[in-house]
Amino acid sequence: MKKANLVLLTFLLAEFSCNLFGQTDPTITGQVVGEPIEFYSGVLWYQMNSPGTSSITSQNFETVNDIYDSFAADDFGLMDDIWSVTQIDLLGAYYNGSGPASSVNVWFYSDSVGLPGQIIYSALNIIPVNGLTTGSFSIMLPNPVVLFEGMYWFCVQANMDQNPYGQWGWTERTITDFSESAWRNPGGGFGTTCTSWQHRVTQCGVGTGPDLCFNIIGDIIPVELSSFEAKVLNCNSFNER
Repeated sequence: MKKANLVLLTFLLAEFSCNLFGQTDPTITGQVVGEPIEFYSGVLWYQMNSPGTSSITSQNFETVNDIYDSFAADDFGLMDDIWSVTQIDLLGAYYNGSGPASSVNVWFYSDSVGLPGQIIYSALNIIPVNGLTTGSFSIMLPNPVVLFEGMYWFCVQANMDQNPYGQWGWTERTITDFSESAWRNPGGGFGTTCTSWQHRVTQCGVGTGPDLCFNIIGDIIPVELSSFEAKVLNCNSFNER
């Protein structure tokens, strides 16, 4: 083989290897779907059905890629009940690498005109009890989240360096319950208009399936227990002997 041809072949192989195994910049979506996870009892909200064809980035990257840090959230509602949420299960997957994530961050929000509003709960650096190898996480909350009747949002974000682990994405869902899921990229690295919370597909142009796949797990608190009031006895009312 001539030297010129050998040099060209070496260059092409290097370029192919770089494109195949290296990812210089994060991408918003990956054409992967999370693997199903074990069913748990005590499901308060079921939204694992109708998964889409892609997973949407929601990730805390290393410092050099901070402009790509992103957040995905979806909503749910409860009526005439009080919930004690103890666990979240969600479909997710790794792409542009095989992971694993080191931990996840979780936030719950009140609803603000169909988008995440005020933060009402946060828990950072939680290690999922299952799913680190696949990206479909079962996340046990360090403290239960007590929710009263109303609409809420929650966000799960993976803590994982792009180099060398790649990306984690939350699997989208082709149908919608309540509002369309939301997304934001505060640093603007992905070049969308969504540096603050906006609807993921119609406003941000991120993915095609409007919702995200997840379950919320916990207990229903009887209303009568929530309104129970203890009475303090007046010790002076007892006759002294």
